[in-house]
Amino acid sequence: MQAGNSTTFVAHPSPPPPPPPSLPPNLPPSLSSSPQTSTAITCLFMLLSQHGDVERKVVEEVERVIGDGPLTFEKLGQLQYCTCVINESLRLFPPAQANRKDAAQDTMLGPYKIPKGTAAIVSLWGLSHNPAYWPDPWKFDPDRWLPENAKNRSPYASLPFSAGHRGCLGRQLSIMEQRSVLARTVQRYHLRLHSRSQPSFTTPLFLKPHDVYLSLERRRSS
Repeated sequence: MQAGNSTTFVAHPSPPPPPPPSLPPNLPPSLSSSPQTSTAITCLFMLLSQHGDVERKVVEEVERVIGDGPLTFEKLGQLQYCTCVINESLRLFPPAQANRKDAAQDTMLGPYKIPKGTAAIVSLWGLSHNPAYWPDPWKFDPDRWLPENAKNRSPYASLPFSAGHRGCLGRQLSIMEQRSVLARTVQRYHLRLHSRSQPSFTTPLFLKPHDVYLSLERRRSS
């Protein structure tokens, strides 16, 4: 739906009723290489649309690093604050809620003995919302991921892509795609949560957002 310089699109609606034909029923497939990355981008944009202070910092970094030039792999790697924003979004809304790990050998997990071959289910959602590692765990705070704030925190305190030999092979690709889409979007648009939105989430296997509607307002300079 487009009127003047404002565009509205919907990501992951839940039927019924279906959205008007002029509203695409999902993020365009070209935005991501997998449904999980599409979900991650949906949650990222939803959070950014509700936190104007974070959006301003993202825009400032993108303008400083990329400006009007091409979006190169080298410049993507310099988007430190954008990466903090993505990491915080993935912490709050990890696309995978849990995973399974099998003990390769007898080991101790705290006071518990875990025999070789034991299957363990790791709650990635519970881990990333554990107040022992994340003060005020439901707060969206990308500054948690700045080097000076993260240096004393375990690298396993948030595992949206799991870890170890069975970690997600698409981790780097997903992060790169999210940085690319984020940078190109904020260069052109302001993100706003549409009044039709009533965000909710289900977890049939992977996290699935419903009824997230976003308005894109074209920037004056774009």
